[in-house]
Amino acid sequence: MSNLFVNIKRETILFVLYSLFIISFPITFNLNSIVIITMCIFFFIDKKENIKNKINDALKNKIILAFFFYFIVQCLGLIYSKDITTGINVITRLISFVFLPTLITTEKLSVKKINTLLNIQKYWISLFVLCIVFTQVYVEGRLLRTVVHFAFESYGISQHYIGILIIITLMFVLHQMIEKVQVFLNTIVFILLFGFLLLLSSRTSLLMFIFLAVLFFLTNFKKIRTVVKISVLIIFLGISSSLYFNSSELKRKVNVLIKTTDFDIGIITTKNSITYTKNNFEHRILIWHCALNIIYNHPLIGIGTGDYRIGLNEEYEKINFLTAIDSNFDTHNQYLEDFLKAGVLGILSLLFLYGLIFKLSLKNKRFLFYCIFCIAFLSLFESYLERHHGTVFIAFFIPLFIKYETKLT
Repeated sequence: MSNLFVNIKRETILFVLYSLFIISFPITFNLNSIVIITMCIFFFIDKKENIKNKINDALKNKIILAFFFYFIVQCLGLIYSKDITTGINVITRLISFVFLPTLITTEKLSVKKINTLLNIQKYWISLFVLCIVFTQVYVEGRLLRTVVHFAFESYGISQHYIGILIIITLMFVLHQMIEKVQVFLNTIVFILLFGFLLLLSSRTSLLMFIFLAVLFFLTNFKKIRTVVKISVLIIFLGISSSLYFNSSELKRKVNVLIKTTDFDIGIITTKNSITYTKNNFEHRILIWHCALNIIYNHPLIGIGTGDYRIGLNEEYEKINFLTAIDSNFDTHNQYLEDFLKAGVLGILSLLFLYGLIFKLSLKNKRFLFYCIFCIAFLSLFESYLERHHGTVFIAFFIPLFIKYETKLT
């Protein structure tokens, strides 16, 4: 009975800590960091035999080893970096890759409690969205369509991370609806979160969700006739497209993209060297061009975990890329960034991590698949692991979904 009590108590403490992580993630960096540190300390507050068993289990787990391998490669890139301060900041941000997957994978947590965590996530992100809307309209007195420009400054979180949180929550809501769980309430949550996703004005987030929603429909309604499937998909895409182009911010971005985009690197370089432009797509083309120039000259080991920003800024200066110099742009591409930092090992460590998770996710095509797809896709357009929210999101939710789906099957 005493062992049973200890296990129940330990699982309850873990559940509380996980809940605090989910609640603090979008609103406060400091509290979220404290929760992570507390979880790591809690891992070692156990019997010596249990700690030894957990470490042994971790060393046999391919996903945990893939996280650790990525971390070690970044540490190697620090050895030949000149800017040690920046390099240490990168390493510090990635420490969660070592501890969180090990903790979540080896500690016991029931399916019921994980399901409750996802429900907490659903209600919390809905409340968070409502608070942002209320503050934007009634406290700040701003137009709702400008939410993407002002709402997240005080929280210190990018809309891209909020976008992934909303998408994962939407997919959970869809699964609950198909299982006939709280259909009316989940319908309201779905409308609220999908509407806010449109307000984010992120083309990437919207494309990710549309792809996953279509995949969800095709996977879960196999018995429905093909004609009906196609009809529903056309209606869904039609409604999404209509909402997309009726969003003034999205419409503005599309108009800028269509009217001002060139595909000649010489023209793009000239435009951005004589004026501050607003075409984000062209910015990315020019940034990637600069990054590839560095990679071409340092393909094997990169330029160092701490020096990739220095290298990029030097390239920006060479072509007088005004907007990038002023805004200190990162690579806006996680794959290129890791190639810059640590060369071949850098890109291989990232591809190995993503690839291993993606392969495992194909067994069920549920939350793990949705999560890794969003991360891998967004990594094409953003330096996803450049911030605390990116590293801890993948280090927390990937192992959690692996545990959840493993227990379900």
